[in-house]
Amino acid sequence: MTKLPYLASGASLWRGYDYYVAHKVLSWEPSGPGDYPQQFDGVVSGSGDRSYEVHIDRAHPKKSTCTCPFAEGRHVICKHMVALYYTIYPAEADELLHARECWEAEEAAREEAHRAETWQYVKGLKKTELQEELYRALLEIDDLRDRSRWW
Repeated sequence: MTKLPYLASGASLWRGYDYYVAHKVLSWEPSGPGDYPQQFDGVVSGSGDRSYEVHIDRAHPKKSTCTCPFAEGRHVICKHMVALYYTIYPAEADELLHARECWEAEEAAREEAHRAETWQYVKGLKKTELQEELYRALLEIDDLRDRSRWW
C-alpha cells in the first residue's frame, strides 16, 4: 500500500509535516468501519483564520479530499492531508524526519569526499596545467554569467 504522504508533491509533503509539527490539526476521528479503520476525517487549520475539512483514505489515497483551494475538486494530496496523516501516525512522521537526516548526512559525506578528491587533483597539477584549468574555469564562469542575463 502506497503511503499517502509519498503521493504528495515535495512542497506539500514538507509543508504538511510543518503543519503536523505546529499542531495545526484541530480534531480528527476514524470514519471507516472496523477495529482498524482506513479512513479518517479531520479539521486542519490553514492560513489566517481558515480551517479545512479533510478526509483521508489510507487504502485509496487518491480518494482523499480537502476543502482547501489547492485540493478541492482535484485528486491531489495537499499539505492538510499530510498533516492529518502524520497526526494519526506520528511514528511515520518520525521515520520521515529520520530518513531526511540520514540523507543529509550522506550528502554531506559525499560533498566532503568530492572536495577532498578535487583538492587532490588540483595538488597534482603542474603549474601550466593549473593555469589552463583556471583559464577554462574563468571562461565557463563568464559563459554562465552571460546565459543568466537571458533568463
